Formats: sequence, C-alpha cells, structure tokens
Amino acid sequence: VGRPRSASRVANGGAPLSSRSVRRHGERMDPWPPEKLTVALSELEKLDAEFMTLGKQMLAEETYVTDIFMAALLNRGLQLLHGFMLLVRNEHFVSAAPFVRLQIDNCCRHFAGTLVVSADELTMQLMEGQRLDKLVDRDGKNMTDAYLLERLAEVAQEPWLRPAYEKASGFVHFSGAHIFATTQANPEDRTIALRIYRKEANVPEALWVELVEAFGAATGLLLRLTAGWVAQKEEEREEKRRDA
Repeated sequence: VGRPRSASRVANGGAPLSSRSVRRHGERMDPWPPEKLTVALSELEKLDAEFMTLGKQMLAEETYVTDIFMAALLNRGLQLLHGFMLLVRNEHFVSAAPFVRLQIDNCCRHFAGTLVVSADELTMQLMEGQRLDKLVDRDGKNMTDAYLLERLAEVAQEPWLRPAYEKASGFVHFSGAHIFATTQANPEDRTIALRIYRKEANVPEALWVELVEAFGAATGLLLRLTAGWVAQKEEEREEKRRDA
C-alpha cells in the first residue's frame, strides 16, 4: 500500500496548494441581519403567540392522555423556534440548518398520532421507551421517518416537505455539506481557502432567507396540525355538553 497523498493535494485534484490558500475568516463588515432576513425573522417571531394560544386551548378544562404527547411536541416546537432564531441572529448557518429537519420531525410525529388506532396507547408506548419506527399504524405499516414523511406530504399536500427534509438532513450528520461550508474554492489559481470561523459571513442573504422560510413553513405546519387536535377536543367537549 503506497503512502497516501497529502490532504491538500487530494482536495485540489493533485496540485499543491499555495500558502495563501489557507486564511483566517474575516469579520462581516455590513450590518446583520440584512433587511430581507430581518423581515423573515420578524414573521417567524410572530409564531410564538400562536404556540402559547394553542397550548392554553389544548390544556383548558379536561386533559387527555394524548395531550401529553401533543403538548410535548408543541413545547419542543416552541423551543426549536427560539433556538433557531437565536442561531440565525448570531450567523450560525451550519448549526441552524438542522433545525428545519427537527421541526419537520415534530410534524411527522404529530401526524403519526392520527394514523394509529389509539393515540392514547401510542403516547403510553412512547413513554415506555418504545421506538416509533417499530410501531405500526392502523394499516399495519411501520411508522418509519420515510413512511411518515411520505404520508404527511401527501395528506397535507405539502410537496416541499421531502426536499426540505433531505436538504436539512445533510447538516445533521457530518457530510459534504459541512465540508463545502468550510472551504472556498478559487478556480483561477486552483486554490481553496479553509475557514475556521465563529460566524458565517459568506452565505448569501437569499440562502439565509430560504432557510428561515423553510423553518417557518415547517413550524406553520406543526401549528396547523396542533390546531386540528385542539378543534377535535373542542368538538368532543361540545358533544359532552349536549349529552349532559
């Protein structure tokens, strides 16, 4: 087995890198966040009130076992919302990107509660530590991430779900997405710049806005799913009042 080429040569297709190809990441000179991103973040921040309103409605009066499941998802979604905004405002793109998948994951698990014979039983199974992908829906299908994502995109008529999930997944486990985020190529002199940085100054504003809008869409879907559960509970309350 021969000695491997150096990492610098491999990264540049065999040509040696010049000493100036490795540089420190400079500080951003323009104001942050820029105008379009500020608007997108403002719209996202408004969703906080919807979380609190739905939470109060869900937990008003009688509480069901399924509420434990739904409240946990709603709380996780709210925490993700504020964590995501904090990361974006601090220019941490690589850290913020996985939050899109995490919020879609919330939506998929919420949707799983509508596919089973008993959401109460599903709640208890999860509290006992059973894995969701080992459990089956009313049709006997294992509720894997891929299955839930496909069904939810179809039922909710949200075709963007799968591509957004897959793109964000590239930032969850170490992958080429992280490598490309750390390098900057210069095709003219066949060099690359390796960057170790606290804040991301080279991501275009349009990509930041796309990220925020994707997270906002996932968060909005979670709120709509939760609103459906709240409406179902209210219908059951009305039936009990009529029968009383």
